[in-house]
Amino acid sequence: MIEGQWLDISYSPEAVTEDSLYEIFLKKTGALILASVLAGAELGGADARGIKALEEYGRNLGLAFQLRDDLLDSSKEAESVVPSHPNATALFGVENTSNRLFGCIDRALAALDGLPVRHEELRHLASMLRALDGEEDHG
Repeated sequence: MIEGQWLDISYSPEAVTEDSLYEIFLKKTGALILASVLAGAELGGADARGIKALEEYGRNLGLAFQLRDDLLDSSKEAESVVPSHPNATALFGVENTSNRLFGCIDRALAALDGLPVRHEELRHLASMLRALDGEEDHG
């Protein structure tokens, strides 16, 4: 846990670790995505297995969103030697961040397998994050 820090507002980019970076991601947009997914699950009457699967989906989708955001931002910050805030590309490099992004998307999609409800929209949402240039992925 990041003690006494206000996440990426005051957390030193040089001191960030994989665990602390993922904690930041899950407490930012990841938390909003996860809350939205779980609210839908609860309102839709999902059973415990469904809620667990959708929690896994939401957590991985939140991480994927932040990883993609850092990849998109990395081209803007290419001139800067020191990142302005903790980010995945500074910690992992662009290629490794991209691999992590695709891994999170794959885990999010796998979490949906076997759910007894329609989930095409959730699959589409996760798949859209594959397009690193902002264009929708049609493959």
